[in-house]
Amino acid sequence: MVDYIMRTATKGAENLGLTITKRQSRRFLATYLTDTDFADDIALLLDNIEDAQTLLTLVVNAANKVGLNINEDKTEYMLYNIPGNTELTANGKPLKKVIDFKYLGSWVDNSAKDIKVRKAQAWTATVKLDNIWKSNLPRRPKMQLL
Repeated sequence: MVDYIMRTATKGAENLGLTITKRQSRRFLATYLTDTDFADDIALLLDNIEDAQTLLTLVVNAANKVGLNINEDKTEYMLYNIPGNTELTANGKPLKKVIDFKYLGSWVDNSAKDIKVRKAQAWTATVKLDNIWKSNLPRRPKMQLL
């Protein structure tokens, strides 16, 4: 469904997205990455805020046509190297601007934070096995489990 919505939204707007390669000639056009999606999560990628608002509006309209709604309370946006006090809206409601967010289990902006979180989760899982560590089980199975 997400693929259908993105194809519908970007039809006729192929020049929207994050520029991967610049246009070199009439034969070698620019290459754009518009979105990354997984299941029902979509991350839109664009070079400037005006294009972001345009694509977001196109996605909202395409989703509405098939009976889906964008949840404005859960939708967030993050800016890199874009100055100013810009605001994105969906269905006329302002979206939450964030400095970092979690996408597919990883923190997008801060890899150091991502590593710390993953290490903490691993230690939490290890501590939950405390009954096994303190049991009378021989050392070899314990080491294999670790």
